[in-house]
Amino acid sequence: MANYFSDLPNLTTDRLILRKLEISDADDIFRFTSSPSITKFLTWEAHTSKKQTEEFLKGVQCKYEAGQPAQWALALRETNRVIGISGFINFMKEHRRAEVAYILSEEYSGKGYMTEALLKILEIGFSELNLNRIEAKCEKDNFASERVMQKLGMDFEGLFKDFLSIKGKFNDFKFYSILKKNFQVK
Repeated sequence: MANYFSDLPNLTTDRLILRKLEISDADDIFRFTSSPSITKFLTWEAHTSKKQTEEFLKGVQCKYEAGQPAQWALALRETNRVIGISGFINFMKEHRRAEVAYILSEEYSGKGYMTEALLKILEIGFSELNLNRIEAKCEKDNFASERVMQKLGMDFEGLFKDFLSIKGKFNDFKFYSILKKNFQVK
């Protein structure tokens, strides 16, 4: 598994290339990570400088080098513009379980891009990484994120009250999951 993440492969879908994040992606990523409306439901504040985005990218590259689970850039096949980020977090090899996390530029939301990317990521998780269970969570009022999980065929497992303190306030989170035996490539 360590080699999989250090040599993170490019994946393709109809409209996207999922590839390693690069420092040269900073402008594209800063466009959406600097948006308060995009980061409203996230644990971190909106980026206030491109340097902050570059530091984030350096951190992801360190994960690649260490063979740790890290995110893919979601780049448009036509232009290579990065419109989102997605990948595995909380990867527990011994339990054959992982969580997926994702963020998408507001400009591209509601067009099926994230569902398209995550279907490919789930497929890889079950087929190549031998996962049995893949989880995701969202803040209870993040209906767009919840809708993505539903489109993926994930099952709602419950509402965890005051699960995380985000920006000084405790928030409730909805948890979803899908098991390998229930996943269907679409």
